[in-house]
Amino acid sequence: MAAKVVKDLSEDFLICCICMKQFRSPKMLPCIHSFCEECIEKYAAKQPGDEVPCPTCRQVCSLPETGVKGLQTNFHLINLVERVNLLERLTSTEECASVCDSCKSFDAEAFCVDCNFAICSKCKGQHALFPILQSHSVIPLKQLNDPKFQQEWKTARSPFCALHPSEKLQFYCKTCSKLICRDCTIVLHSKPQHEYTEATSQFNDSKQELNSLLENSVPQLEKAVCYNKDGNVSVVALNKSKEEIEIEITNHCKEMIKEIRKIYEKQKQDMLEEITARIEPIESRVQSADDWIKRMQTTQEITRKIIRENNPWELMSLSSRSYKCF
Repeated sequence: MAAKVVKDLSEDFLICCICMKQFRSPKMLPCIHSFCEECIEKYAAKQPGDEVPCPTCRQVCSLPETGVKGLQTNFHLINLVERVNLLERLTSTEECASVCDSCKSFDAEAFCVDCNFAICSKCKGQHALFPILQSHSVIPLKQLNDPKFQQEWKTARSPFCALHPSEKLQFYCKTCSKLICRDCTIVLHSKPQHEYTEATSQFNDSKQELNSLLENSVPQLEKAVCYNKDGNVSVVALNKSKEEIEIEITNHCKEMIKEIRKIYEKQKQDMLEEITARIEPIESRVQSADDWIKRMQTTQEITRKIIRENNPWELMSLSSRSYKCF
């Protein structure tokens, strides 16, 4: 929806990646990724110590002494959210036309950038009667998507100081590298300890410096993209090589197991044949000895019986055979 209202704005640009909702009081980490203050507060509470890995890029960032509240507020996102919500509300169809924020009675026909009010034609006329309001930029609703309005909005909607809510951040402290208000120049950023200048004067210098940094970063980014691309290609190639080598090792292992199995079976068979060849003659001798023992036991038993009966005729008739059995 936002992309339809503000050109060159992606659908998720104004969405916090933690809560997946539109930014609320966005705070910016040193890596310049932004999150809702409440979201990053809860996220940081789960991290050990004062260091927080960015939920987007995983860069470890150190929190200031005041914690998440001390992080820089992303006024750019705040202005974008306000502008998108405003344009969505004011550029609706006639059936859902916006009501005048001043009188609440008639349909709005214009928008005062300085007051951040949608006003009807009647209130627009009254608006111009007050000298203090005559310098305000009042734009017809039909021209809200005009690039000129976008610039007027950016100029008029300068952020207010968190320490002095009624004062706009109209100065820039070069010592602290931050926007400050008029009261801050007296209380917290006074000279000579601090060097400050008007924000409009610093704007061109900062813009030029950022353009220079941006220009220098282009070839670095291109180099990093190429490096990343080559790295991904190498990873793909290595993974493919890993799979091929794994298959080769598996097949080789199977062949080795197969050969080892053959050697095992052959050695086992040779062992069985050798043991069998050694057992057979022993078993034959054992069997012969067993037969002789049985015959001897029988001969002894018969001989003892004849001797006990003490019959000369039986003893004499069997003695010749008994001699041969011993």
